[in-house]
Amino acid sequence: MKHGIRFWQKKLGRSPTHRKDLMSNLLTELVEHEQIHTTVAKAKFVKHEMETMINRAKRGSQEDWEVIRNTLFSQERSVPKLMKTLAERYQDRPGGYLRIIRNGYNSSGSDRAPRAIVELVNNSKDLMHKSAKVHGDLIVKQLQDIEGIKYHRETVTLVDPLTGTPVEVFKLQERGDLNGAERKRLTAKEVAIHKRLAKLRTSLSTFESARTRDARTLAQLPPIAFDELRRRLQTEVEEIAAKGRSLSEKFKHNLTLKGFEVVDGKVVALPGAEQSFVEAAMAQLAISESVASATAADAAVAADVVAGEVVVDAASTAAATSSAQEFKETPASKVGSFTKNILAQLGLGGRRRGGNQ
Repeated sequence: MKHGIRFWQKKLGRSPTHRKDLMSNLLTELVEHEQIHTTVAKAKFVKHEMETMINRAKRGSQEDWEVIRNTLFSQERSVPKLMKTLAERYQDRPGGYLRIIRNGYNSSGSDRAPRAIVELVNNSKDLMHKSAKVHGDLIVKQLQDIEGIKYHRETVTLVDPLTGTPVEVFKLQERGDLNGAERKRLTAKEVAIHKRLAKLRTSLSTFESARTRDARTLAQLPPIAFDELRRRLQTEVEEIAAKGRSLSEKFKHNLTLKGFEVVDGKVVALPGAEQSFVEAAMAQLAISESVASATAADAAVAADVVAGEVVVDAASTAAATSSAQEFKETPASKVGSFTKNILAQLGLGGRRRGGNQ
């Protein structure tokens, strides 16, 4: 048995090619959905690589962009979201972008492998933030109950040195009638609750700022990502209407955080983000028209060749020779794919800060 193997270096019973495709699939799903359900082994397998990808997106150099583009699938949606939305969200966070939450086991007819939920910290459906809002008071009460068993609570009156106002505070004195095993058990519970409360407070303090950053970078997404998000939200609105229910205030608030609102049953972009979406759409339309015109020109040349009506003069021959020579002398690294060229024209493939100019 091999020992000391890191989780992201494990083979998971797959060939190298299969393992590489599995990693790309998990990374793409995490970027698009920000929360996935999988096994604990795969969760630990993808966690290290996902954090490395986010660090690359934050650096934003040309080399980092190339690695991200060659790793992720569905590049038209995943690459812009990682390079813009997620990089902006975690700009001030040094690490710890993912959270793994254990979630039971596979069914009894299966291998009973332990399952887990992998999610990006401060995503719109953050489980830690929901737990803080729903169960925060209950967890504080559990801590108070443990302190009531482990400590004597004494009230001490102190005087504020600035205002001179008397203030009552509580002083916890550890009880002496507890045996060692009971004291150790209570201490372990107390430490665990304190750690959980620290995570809940951090989630509550950073969640709203993450939503603000997401709303600011949402307008920078390409139109294909915006339209897909709008259609998904429209489907949710129609399902709620089909059940005869009205939209809750929480649902409307979540729509606002994502840059949308509901008008007469239709999901539309907020006025602040609409202009940016229109500009992005016009840019993509201009690119599509240029591609279409180039295709039409090629078709016209092909038709002339078939009809035998091509007129070749010295100038066109010289221009064609010059273009062929220029293309031949161009390094292979600079001849990108169609997807790379499209993303570069949308402003997603250039050098960002940290890149070599």
